Amino acid sequence: MRKQCGVPVVGIAQSAYAMASVIGTRMSIVSFSPTMASALRKTAESYGYGGNLVAMHMVEDAHWEDPGAIQEALADELLALCCLSAQKDKVHSIVLGGGPLAGLAARLQPNVSVPVIDGTTAAIATLRVALMAHPSSKVDALNLRA
Repeated sequence: MRKQCGVPVVGIAQSAYAMASVIGTRMSIVSFSPTMASALRKTAESYGYGGNLVAMHMVEDAHWEDPGAIQEALADELLALCCLSAQKDKVHSIVLGGGPLAGLAARLQPNVSVPVIDGTTAAIATLRVALMAHPSSKVDALNLRA
């Protein structure tokens, strides 16, 4: 499907795992719900990063009604899990799993001793590089090269 497009196509999970692998060989995933664990593990494995995944930590018993409020509601728990993983799992990086966590890595990073990556930010960075590599792409009209 990606080859049929005339523009670069990147995924948030794939971009996050790729960025984590550039940082080092040991990564963990931290997410907002245990129901996410299986899908996150499967995507890491399907993109070839399963061997780098050494731990997964999920917020237990979290409740929310609006996915847009997850970051605010669970920021403290997610931060605690990131700190735990950095120390206990001896990882080189932590991937925040799940679209509702987009942008949260920047807020957590000052308090975590290893790089924290969110997939949306990683995908945007990947897309910018892809667009620079293919300047004649149809996407130029979108002005994403900023």
